[in-house]
Amino acid sequence: MKNPVTLDKLLNSGNHELASLITRARKLASYNVWLQSQLPAPLNELSAVADIQGDTLILSVENAIWATKMRFTGTSILAQMKTRFPELQQLQQLKIIVAPRLPEDLNKSEKPASFHLSEKNALIIKSLAESIDDAPLRAALERLAKHAEK
Repeated sequence: MKNPVTLDKLLNSGNHELASLITRARKLASYNVWLQSQLPAPLNELSAVADIQGDTLILSVENAIWATKMRFTGTSILAQMKTRFPELQQLQQLKIIVAPRLPEDLNKSEKPASFHLSEKNALIIKSLAESIDDAPLRAALERLAKHAEK
């Protein structure tokens, strides 16, 4: 059996794929902090450094409107980044992608919207169910009709 490696050693080892991934993520995070400090509000809150691929800086923005505004400042940002970060001298191109943010409350468990069905509508659904030959559909309509407010 192999000797177990502590998480600290795994994360800080210079020759491990995970360590290089963490180093890359930290660099992108530092570029992102710098970018946000250079952009005017609200563009700074709606954009981020998404990646660097070869000679291309990829910036993400929340929607197409902000992508257009970013294109006006993008060339200047690219030049400033090359000056600020010597390791980015290879950058020649700027690519702007639209990446909408997910709602912050997406992971919160919410109570589903309430459903109200009047007795009159329940009777209509029930009579409709009685006239349908398809058994699964009929059963579904009958279940729906049982939700009537009384």
